[in-house]
Amino acid sequence: MANITIPRQLPKRLRAPLRAYGVAVGELVWASNYCLSYFYLLYRELFTKQDLIIAVKSWHTQRSDRGQYDLIVAAVEGHRRLTTWTKSDILWAIKSAVKLSEIRNDAVHAHTTFLRTTRRIVPDGIDNLPSRIAKLSQVGSLIRMFGTAKGDFIALAAFAYYLWHEVAFPDRNPLPKKPRLRSLPK
Repeated sequence: MANITIPRQLPKRLRAPLRAYGVAVGELVWASNYCLSYFYLLYRELFTKQDLIIAVKSWHTQRSDRGQYDLIVAAVEGHRRLTTWTKSDILWAIKSAVKLSEIRNDAVHAHTTFLRTTRRIVPDGIDNLPSRIAKLSQVGSLIRMFGTAKGDFIALAAFAYYLWHEVAFPDRNPLPKKPRLRSLPK
């Protein structure tokens, strides 16, 4: 056997770009979870106190945020107490969260490589889904895109909070306008 040392650390030239990329991905994932937690509060509020355990248990049986968003849609569509406006706003928010989650999924699951010529992290064309490559290769800066999506998740979390408040305490305060989500097409 040859006496070859297997490295356990990133090469120095990759550390700074990967750290910046990792922070962008990590913050996006955190913001996505933060937003989902407000949707969870909203979901729970759609049930009576006697049925709260149904909400909690059904939520935790889902293995993805998409399944949890689908639960909210079903609960909202079957709810009798919500106004048409409130239903519409909740469904818009859920639809937006699902679209933002696609960006989060791309951030988490995209295989990337480091281009020495540009000193940037870019999608790797070898082992990514062709649809993911087509989407991400159009982006100027993945880090900037992930940062914009993070901001959108945070804004959507605040809107979900107001939706929760509207369901919990109807007619107490007017809802704010829907946030403009900058990472999604109008």
